[in-house]
Amino acid sequence: MNGFTVGAVAARTGMTVRTLHHYEHIGLLCPSGRTDAGYRLYSESDIHSLETIALLRSLGLSLAEVASVKAQGTETLLLLLEQHRAQVERKLEETQQLVTRLDHMAERLRTHAPQSVDDALDTIRIVTTFERYFDAGQIETIRAQAGQLGKEHIREVEAEWPRLVGAVRQEMALGTPPSDERVLVLARRWRELVDEFVNGRIDIAAGAGRMLAAEPAVMQRTGLDENVMDYVAQAAVFLRGNRGSSQDQDN
Repeated sequence: MNGFTVGAVAARTGMTVRTLHHYEHIGLLCPSGRTDAGYRLYSESDIHSLETIALLRSLGLSLAEVASVKAQGTETLLLLLEQHRAQVERKLEETQQLVTRLDHMAERLRTHAPQSVDDALDTIRIVTTFERYFDAGQIETIRAQAGQLGKEHIREVEAEWPRLVGAVRQEMALGTPPSDERVLVLARRWRELVDEFVNGRIDIAAGAGRMLAAEPAVMQRTGLDENVMDYVAQAAVFLRGNRGSSQDQDN
């Protein structure tokens, strides 16, 4: 006897005999053979067709939709599977990002004392501000970079920024031109700290620039303002010029 009976298929697949009979009744899958006694037999081709039905049903398609896809042939089925695979990959990425966020929150709870309401509100404001200027992938990159730098180094940098901004303000108050070597030293360190944050990502640097320019609360928190930013930007132009001159001399 070549083929599988309804009972054998049900036993091997976990489907019920009733389900297989229903598929036959609606014309979705009809056994292609019969025994001498008249019992239904599923051929290898029938089993492969049943596999396709099971896979499509697992994607959430109705029986009518399954029948339509099967009727359109292999190309339509492949396109559908590829589209669903892309959706699953996006969901996996979103899930991984959620896991990372949960890990980040758990770490904060493990390593930080309970915050006051004001601190909690400030944290929420920082998070929501970041989400306006960086997408989920960029935020995860920033967090990963922070993890590589380490908490101790980050604390050192956070303490250094106010001193650096203060030194820049002092030169501005003295009327020191942005091309002066004292200012270039400060601008060079400024660039180093920014490079650590963005890790070579121009898109993240651009997002940080937009955030600093558009968010008064961020400027207040960092001690920055447009005048300071413009002054450092002018010094950066001279830095690039000096670097180019050095390269010309080397050549």
